[in-house]
Amino acid sequence: MQIASRLKKSKRKTDIVARYACDEFVIIIDDFKAPGALEAIAKKILASVRKPMTVSAMSLHVTASIGITKVDAIDALAGPVSARADEAICFAKRAGRDCFYAWSDPAISAIKT
Repeated sequence: MQIASRLKKSKRKTDIVARYACDEFVIIIDDFKAPGALEAIAKKILASVRKPMTVSAMSLHVTASIGITKVDAIDALAGPVSARADEAICFAKRAGRDCFYAWSDPAISAIKT
């Protein structure tokens, strides 16, 4: 619940956060035309998740691996979009975790923050 709450606080009003699997979330970000907008959002999410949290009187330190993919009007099926996002997450994890990777944008690679 704490991660979901942190993700909701990290998003913009127009973005949508949804649990995708047990420990996976999807954030749908619309209208990110400003240069560096996706990178800024990803860094904000990483910083939010990275803050220590208390669960049952224990302090936990958690990190996130973020996979980013763009969806165009051509992407009519969720399957290819989901597969690209999953692949981007794998790249981020292989890069050492606690980072993000944008699958469809060669200008952004796995970046530690």
